[in-house]
Amino acid sequence: MINPAGKYVLLNILIAILFLFHSCNSTVEDDSGDGTTYSYDFYSGTEGWINGFADYPVGEENFYELSFAHSKLPQYLGNKYGLYISGNNHSDDLFMYIKRQFTNLKANTSYAVRFNVEIASDALESIAGIGGSPGASVYLHAGATVEEPESIIIHESDLQDNYYRMNIDKGNQSYGGADSIVLGNIGISDQNPDQPYKLKALGNNMAITVSTDNTGILWIFIGTDSGFEGVTSIYFSSIKITLTEQ
Repeated sequence: MINPAGKYVLLNILIAILFLFHSCNSTVEDDSGDGTTYSYDFYSGTEGWINGFADYPVGEENFYELSFAHSKLPQYLGNKYGLYISGNNHSDDLFMYIKRQFTNLKANTSYAVRFNVEIASDALESIAGIGGSPGASVYLHAGATVEEPESIIIHESDLQDNYYRMNIDKGNQSYGGADSIVLGNIGISDQNPDQPYKLKALGNNMAITVSTDNTGILWIFIGTDSGFEGVTSIYFSSIKITLTEQ
C-alpha cells in the first residue's frame, strides 16, 4: 500500500521520465535496412543545433537584423517549438543556417543522407519582391560535411570590403554545391492575414553521400539562401536526418 505522499513522489518521477523521453533525440528505422533516423522536435531546446550567418559584410550584424532563438511557434500552429532564424537580406545573397555534429558513426565510412525538414514560413510564393519573391526566391539548402561548416572572413577586393563566406561549398541560391542540395523554396501557396505562418515540409528524394573521418564524425547543415532583398523569418519546427551506411 502506497501512502499519499508516496503516490505524489511516484507521480513526479513518472512525469520526469516521460518528459525526459520526449525531450531526447529519437532514432528509428535502425533495424529495417533503411538506415538510422535522428529526429528533433525542439520541444526542450536547441538539441545541439547551433546557428550561423554568411554572405554579408563583417560588422553589419545590426544592419542585417540577424536573429536566432529557440522559440515557441505561433499558437495557432499548435503546441510546437522550433529554431527561429531571421535576417534582412541587404546583400541579395544572405545565407542563414543551422548546423549539428553527429558522432559515434563508423569511421572512414560512406553514408547516404536524407533530409526531412518542416519549417513554418510566412513568405508567399506567388508575390513579387525586391530582387525576387520572398517565398519563391528563398531556397532551403541542406548538406553534410566532415569539416565543420563555418562562416569565415574573406577580403573581396571587387567589393572593397570583408565578407563572411562559408568554408564549404553550399552552392548559391537555386543551385546546390559540392556539399549541399536544394530541398526547395520556403514559399507558401496561400495565407490567412490573421495567421500568416504555415507549416511546410521539404525533403530530398535522392540522397547525398558523404564519408566520415577516422573518428566517425559528420556535420549536417540546413539553411536559407536568399535572392529576396528583404526580411526572411522562419522557424525550423522539426528535422529528421536519415543516415544509411553504404
